Amino acid sequence: MDLQNVSSRRALRRLGSALLVLCMVVGLSTACDTSAVVARGTVTSPSGARLGAVDVTVYADDAPEVVASTRTDLAGQWTLRSAAIGPGTYRLRIGGTWWAAADSWADAAPVQLDADAPARLDTVIDPPTRLTGSVVQADLSPANGWIVSATDTGGTLVATEAVDAAGAFRLPVTAGAGRYGLRLDHPATGTSITVGGSTPVAFDLADGQDLRVGPIDVATGVALDPGTVASALNGPYPVATTSVAAGNGFGGGTIFAPTSTTHAPYGAVVVTPGFLMKQDSMSWYGPRIASQGFVVFTIDTNDPLDLPQSRTSQMLAALDWLTGASPLADRIDPDRTAVMGWSMGGGGSLDAGLKRASLRAVVALAPWNSRTDYSAMQVPTLVVACQADSIAPVAQHAGPMYDSLDATLAGEYIEIAGAEHFCVTSNNSVAAQRTVIARQTLGFLQRYVNGDDRYAAVTCPTPATGAVLSDARSHCPF
Repeated sequence: MDLQNVSSRRALRRLGSALLVLCMVVGLSTACDTSAVVARGTVTSPSGARLGAVDVTVYADDAPEVVASTRTDLAGQWTLRSAAIGPGTYRLRIGGTWWAAADSWADAAPVQLDADAPARLDTVIDPPTRLTGSVVQADLSPANGWIVSATDTGGTLVATEAVDAAGAFRLPVTAGAGRYGLRLDHPATGTSITVGGSTPVAFDLADGQDLRVGPIDVATGVALDPGTVASALNGPYPVATTSVAAGNGFGGGTIFAPTSTTHAPYGAVVVTPGFLMKQDSMSWYGPRIASQGFVVFTIDTNDPLDLPQSRTSQMLAALDWLTGASPLADRIDPDRTAVMGWSMGGGGSLDAGLKRASLRAVVALAPWNSRTDYSAMQVPTLVVACQADSIAPVAQHAGPMYDSLDATLAGEYIEIAGAEHFCVTSNNSVAAQRTVIARQTLGFLQRYVNGDDRYAAVTCPTPATGAVLSDARSHCPF
């Protein structure tokens, strides 16, 4: 090792540090700010979010010794100037990652810092700890043009991101676990809103957690109640449809998916019709569930006469194709899937839960099946029955099916008062009934497919009976 060169580099580092201390003590901030730039960069997330308060640490090239540091600003930008560090070769650590994408100081790439040729070191960081949600109008339609920022308990900005066209944001928090507040800013109007309004809300994040804060109403700055969101005719996500031809083990269908990819990958739900019926009998579930952040696939069966066991095979084949080979497969989390079905499709959905324990949820709508014992079910199950059902009488199908479920399993049963077998289909025009069916179905899917505990209050305690529900039971507390 050339001791003379090492000594010179250390002298330069001491000179840089001494200049920095002098600036701080004497207060020559202007002079310090205008010294020559030796390196700069921008830190963003894969979605393009600008990450504030990310530490940028400079180490010596000949030893893992810290010689200078800075942090990114509101725009995710950082700058090193000659007042803080002298010219030379260094190694940098940006937001916990060694430049460039190295695992340790020893493997980090040396960087030449020189005012004559300032280094440009832009970095993309994808921290697993995030705050996700949507900025919406009171009717859940997207609110555009907003910037969402997170601050720590000391008021320091840690991340900022513009919402997408659907009002969605996924704010990476490189600082990891902690308590954070959110602020909304609209540059065009100069409006600034603290989330929580007059009583700011603090969100507690665990390391690696993707914490959902839900749709935030820009009129109040308050995150909307999950029950209100689940009951809405349209959720916060605009939806597009894709037609699918028959094949791949099922009779074709229609995919409903959010147009926004900010919160992808999404959970997936396959919806199957009943005996003699086609997918249009279930079409109302497609846009309603997809607009709440799911990819929904309403399918036709190979033959309208197919029995529950055949429908089981077809809905699982549809689920495998959707998550593995469909045009939207890259937007779906294959580990977060569910099945729904009506009548024989409902019986087939219950059988699918027995056949594939990795499903996150089963929703059986006025189910019909020769099997009524589901004591071996391991998948959280919601049964929706129609009280006056003469095709799949409750006492012979939905009732004993639900009653057979193990009491320790997350299970829920609701019964639509005075309703016939078609009460769960697109033919039902009774808004109050559709609202209750949608609310309980979405609450169940959000909680068990997405693992969103905010929806616990929708599914537990059991909803009250009355004009819409003749019966409601659950295995609360789940």
